[in-house]
Amino acid sequence: MCGKEMDDFDIQHGFGYHDRASYGSEFDCQSIDLDLCSDCMDAIIKSCKISPVGDEYQDVLKITQGRENFSEEELNQIKDQVWSQYINEQIISSEC
Repeated sequence: MCGKEMDDFDIQHGFGYHDRASYGSEFDCQSIDLDLCSDCMDAIIKSCKISPVGDEYQDVLKITQGRENFSEEELNQIKDQVWSQYINEQIISSEC
């Protein structure tokens, strides 16, 4: 989108959208392969009125722990856990 050349980080994380456009779209039934650098991905996410960033892990923890909310410190710990898990999955998938 921005024209920046994709660096190794962008390529490794594969930010983007890869799917077939559905009916009702200007691009009905066409294949969409949109690769994004991390800056463009951040810009798109921040521009959304409804955040596309899932809080599934937080929802699971709320249910399993019978909680309604988490403190800021707990949220940071959750984000760190999710990030660590993601990195580990990326390392394992690249080694396989």
